[in-house]
Amino acid sequence: MNPSLAYEETDIMRSFISADDEIKTTEITLPNYQSSMYTSRLINTKEIKVAYESAKFRVCVLKTNNN
Repeated sequence: MNPSLAYEETDIMRSFISADDEIKTTEITLPNYQSSMYTSRLINTKEIKVAYESAKFRVCVLKTNNN
């Protein structure tokens, strides 16, 4: 085995071990969002469908007028 390659491997291994030790000592605190309120609402898909079909119709009219 190449000596420089062996040194690189041990250097990488030491870096990982060092990172693992640092992770163990790092304190992670997550923000507290208990006062936030999340809500959901119904979506009127009929309105979306009508708007989509209207836009699609306008594109078709523009294409036929340009030809």
